[in-house]
Amino acid sequence: MFISDTHLPNLLNREYYLEESIHRLECERGFLPAWHLIATRADLPNEGDYLTITLLGRSLILWRINGEFHCFLNVCSHRFCTITSKEAGNFAEHIRCQYHGWEFAADGCTRKIPDAPSFKPLQKGELGLTEYATALVGDLIFVCLAQNPQDIRNFLGNAYDLCAERCSGSWVQAWSWQPLCEANWKIANEITLEGYHTIAAHSETLGQFPLPKEANMRHGFPDERHCELDVDTSSDDHPDILRVLRVAEHLGRKRDNRYLHYHAFPHFGIIANDVYAIAQSIYPVTPTTHINLYRMFVYRGARRDQFTEQLFQNHASALTTFWARVFDEDRFMSTEHQRGISSPELPTGGVISRREERVVHFQRYARGLHDTSETFRQSYDSI
Repeated sequence: MFISDTHLPNLLNREYYLEESIHRLECERGFLPAWHLIATRADLPNEGDYLTITLLGRSLILWRINGEFHCFLNVCSHRFCTITSKEAGNFAEHIRCQYHGWEFAADGCTRKIPDAPSFKPLQKGELGLTEYATALVGDLIFVCLAQNPQDIRNFLGNAYDLCAERCSGSWVQAWSWQPLCEANWKIANEITLEGYHTIAAHSETLGQFPLPKEANMRHGFPDERHCELDVDTSSDDHPDILRVLRVAEHLGRKRDNRYLHYHAFPHFGIIANDVYAIAQSIYPVTPTTHINLYRMFVYRGARRDQFTEQLFQNHASALTTFWARVFDEDRFMSTEHQRGISSPELPTGGVISRREERVVHFQRYARGLHDTSETFRQSYDSI
């Protein structure tokens, strides 16, 4: 059921999607304290593998070493050059700076300095890398840039257990994508928080499935930073849905007939049903651009005979093709939304339906990031 009895007003005016000063404040108050999904185990399959990621203007190195994941600022403590310009690679035992060859161990401390005597009286390990907190939830790798990060369970809320279950074990990563998109990060968030747009924006993909009836839906708002969608799908009888479910049942998946969509503000969401789970994070780059990171997991099960393996591969490929198309449609529509809201003149309007009420919950959160009252400051400092 929906919570609102009537339609709702739009709470954010156009400046929230355009202004540099608003963008900076949102990064400081919303994103710096947050946990950020930046990769998965599948992205770094081997010991020593690393990735470089740009997050809130910082270049980071995510490194798999000694069976653990460490995240460092991609800046050498010698003369502040970037350690590596590569997007990915392998540091077998030590991180090595591309400029002068300084080497750093898994704890971030210096382990080898070429021509070390010329740096006297510098002590071994005295200058190290800046390290950020990491957390593993299922196979999802999160990083937090804050000095004293909040507990990740509190940050994710009810999404924590869903991520732990659906993004590991019998669920395997089948697809990854993280495009740069031409829209404010809030526009990308809002399009994920409502299904009303699927009729028109996804007319040949999601739009072929009817909108769920209100009686089969539940909107939940556990607190000001989380929202949930829970849909009973037991009455879905579209041939494509039934075909996919039959494959999942062959793979050993017991149906629970639920479609779940959990959000942790400012930017994390996970979609899950009987067949797939899609984790998503949205990162601001500028006031009018963002990176949208997707990782899709598909239920694999334990059966490994040749027929089942081929069935799973075909099944995963079809889901990947479908959802890649859906999210590319979202990317296009987000860009068009940004174009519209950037107009110097807007029509009378700004109305949100009951079906879209999760958007309003998010907009209340976004407005709260700009509240300078003592009430907000106390809640922010408690993170």
